[in-house]
Amino acid sequence: MAKPRIFISSTFFDLRQVRADLDRFIKEMGYESVRNETGAIPYGKDLKLEDYCYKEISGIDILVGIIGGRFGSKSSSGDYSVTQTEIKTALEQNKNVYLFIDKNVHSEYETYLINKDNSKTKYRYADDVRIYKFIEEIYGLPKNNVIHSFETAQDIINFLREQWAGLVKDLLSQTQKRSEYENISSKVNELNEVSDTLKTYLENVLESVNGAHSSEIILKEKQRLQEFQLKQKLSKNSYINHLTMIHDVTLEQVILALKESKKFLEFKEKISSFSEMNTGEEDNINCLIDYDSLHSVNQAREILNLKEFILTKKESKILDEEYEQMESFHDFEDITEDDVIDFTDGE
Repeated sequence: MAKPRIFISSTFFDLRQVRADLDRFIKEMGYESVRNETGAIPYGKDLKLEDYCYKEISGIDILVGIIGGRFGSKSSSGDYSVTQTEIKTALEQNKNVYLFIDKNVHSEYETYLINKDNSKTKYRYADDVRIYKFIEEIYGLPKNNVIHSFETAQDIINFLREQWAGLVKDLLSQTQKRSEYENISSKVNELNEVSDTLKTYLENVLESVNGAHSSEIILKEKQRLQEFQLKQKLSKNSYINHLTMIHDVTLEQVILALKESKKFLEFKEKISSFSEMNTGEEDNINCLIDYDSLHSVNQAREILNLKEFILTKKESKILDEEYEQMESFHDFEDITEDDVIDFTDGE
């Protein structure tokens, strides 16, 4: 069975004991630890040694990055250290990344934020200001920037144990949900089979009992089913749903307006008329002035196998004028008492 591969990324000499403790913990969890010093990374003759480390990251599942007070070896690919480049590579490949920063370094990072524009500032716990610049860069990421302070390796181990337990729980939950979805899908397929069987059975019964009128009855029921399916599709159209919910127009009236209208403005007038008839109040359906609504209405017409509405120049001009009138009305509503000039004689 494949094991999760965990890459440990850090400078070596100052954090070698932490790396060793983490290595032991990862193996006790039943996972595979990937460390440079144990030969877990295969090297060849065609690339630089550090490039093989970056290449290995594509085959891991999780990267544990540890940031201490030493910058370490500079990467040949930029102004980052090898460790920082490993972390950046994992982030770019969307791997699960957990970053741990030495507690003293993490505390002094706040000092860096205050003094970062002063190049003469000396830092006690970091041997290179680029450590703090990198931490700032990680904090600026929109996601996948879990950062935790540590004093000992046990702090890292305790945090990872909790995090990985949560990952396992989420995986089990997703597996259960997937099983439920598959079960529902299976039930739906089963119901479809039962429906088809009943349909065939009833058609045969009708033909044997009342052969003269059976074809007419079967055709009528097929049409009723098709109409129901069309209504289901139309009700999923966000704008059609808006007309029925906000403007009190029935779905049947919307369908009638779609079928009988030759132009978009004619459709608007019919919907307005239906709304006024149902509510007893005038409704100009101003939302139909928006060109986005035309797109949604044409989607509904496509469901009914009708040609799309294409605005004429005259219709476009009318819609633009109505839109400008509506905007002017809203601008007038926004005028406050302070905006009104009093032309009456006063003191």
